[in-house]
Amino acid sequence: MGSNRAKTSSLGFTPVLIVLLLAAAVAVGLFLYTQYQAGTTTPPTVTPPEAKRPLELTVESPTDATLAEGKRIMVKGKTSPNTTVVIYSDGDQNIVESDSSGKFEGSVGLGNGINALTISAFSDSGEEKSVAMDIVYDDGS
Repeated sequence: MGSNRAKTSSLGFTPVLIVLLLAAAVAVGLFLYTQYQAGTTTPPTVTPPEAKRPLELTVESPTDATLAEGKRIMVKGKTSPNTTVVIYSDGDQNIVESDSSGKFEGSVGLGNGINALTISAFSDSGEEKSVAMDIVYDDGS
């Protein structure tokens, strides 16, 4: 007569138990593989912010002791990009903004005689840089 007992392997495991053990091994292997892949992906590249450059200011024209030809003088120069620049003489002032490359220009009125001309750049962080010079204007009187 037949036996009601399930057949067992030589190690004492039933075929159902062997299938369950193989499925569990495959599941653990897949889990470990996905964890390994997640750990080997390249992290996103983080670009550090640009180093803060000190405020610069160069006046291209006029130069100190220039003899002005008219009652107004054009001032041209270079500073940091998008910076507020104030140009002022003894009796006038003009506020301009440098462009994205740092270039600026603006004019101010002059009085007869020696005029103290000051060009000041102001950064958003509160830094200030100035250049001073004397400009001579003679109205002929």
